[in-house]
Amino acid sequence: MFTIFLLALPFLDDLSTLELQLAARESERSKMQEAITETDKKISDLKGRILTEKLKGTPFVESKTMLSGNLYKTSNVYIDGDKLLTFQGGTPVNVLDYDSLHELFQISIGESVGYTMNVNLVHTPEMAEMKNRAVKERQQFYQTLRDKEAAQEQAAAKKRAVERAQRLKEKEARVTRLYGPVMGRLIMARKVVIGMKKEQVVESLGRPEDINRTVLPGQVTEQWVYGGLYVYFTDGIVTSFQD
Repeated sequence: MFTIFLLALPFLDDLSTLELQLAARESERSKMQEAITETDKKISDLKGRILTEKLKGTPFVESKTMLSGNLYKTSNVYIDGDKLLTFQGGTPVNVLDYDSLHELFQISIGESVGYTMNVNLVHTPEMAEMKNRAVKERQQFYQTLRDKEAAQEQAAAKKRAVERAQRLKEKEARVTRLYGPVMGRLIMARKVVIGMKKEQVVESLGRPEDINRTVLPGQVTEQWVYGGLYVYFTDGIVTSFQD
């Protein structure tokens, strides 16, 4: 029994190595699948954005001319969305448009409409013109989309700046009314001075990152920490600060 066990050890080592290899391959396959899923999501999101802009009336690639053509060789063609059919070289087709996103020509064969790769068609100058026009119009579309997004971001940034200015104006009026013009200006300048009360320091610097409190007979001291700034209170009044 002991001898059999020793003979089995190399087999167990090989089995362990195989399991590690399988696990590594499974991990690699999982990563590849995640990458494919992410790519599919990006394409789906992009199609959604394109459709949204198209429904809003944004100029987009539209078929302007139907060209006659032929398949260059035996080719696979996606027909009616999801059917992959094979056609012989020389089959006559109608070239409807060029999908510059996926680099495919849209064609019709008989009553069916589908897509095929560039290399599957006998190219003509008219098809080259169709392709160049589609690429240019798509580039213009994306530029329009980028310009629109940039304008929206600028408008949002301007709105945030206006709202911030309004909040500061309201705060200045409030602290001036509560603490007087001199203290109000110090608070708005984010300053700390000896003699300030706790609420005034909070108005000026906000709430501290940390508070260290010491209780002595008849006296309470606190250290408020603001990064590299330390503010010291005795019985609620600023007595010193260190930066």
